[in-house]
Amino acid sequence: MAELVQTRTDILVRAILQEGDHDFVCTDYADYRWHLQNVPPPVPYYIFGDTVGIFAFETNPSPKIVSITSPTIASAYREQFDSAWKMAKVPPQNGNKKVRKN
Repeated sequence: MAELVQTRTDILVRAILQEGDHDFVCTDYADYRWHLQNVPPPVPYYIFGDTVGIFAFETNPSPKIVSITSPTIASAYREQFDSAWKMAKVPPQNGNKKVRKN
């Protein structure tokens, strides 16, 4: 993924983790923010183009993934994520792992 992001300028990777989580595994190409601890964490989802992938990890078998291809739904999820991103906290740098502040 890191190579793909370096060669293409149209890919943006952002992740909102629970406050205090320092698992910044993709710092070469992803930006991270922290969701406040007093706010329940959302169900994980990915948005790519007109598709939303919603993940349920607490299932058997795990994970269960629902994929919805809809410009309207993808746009709504994107707007929801952008709002959460603006409210999320920029985490401090963690050791030698850089946290981009975009």
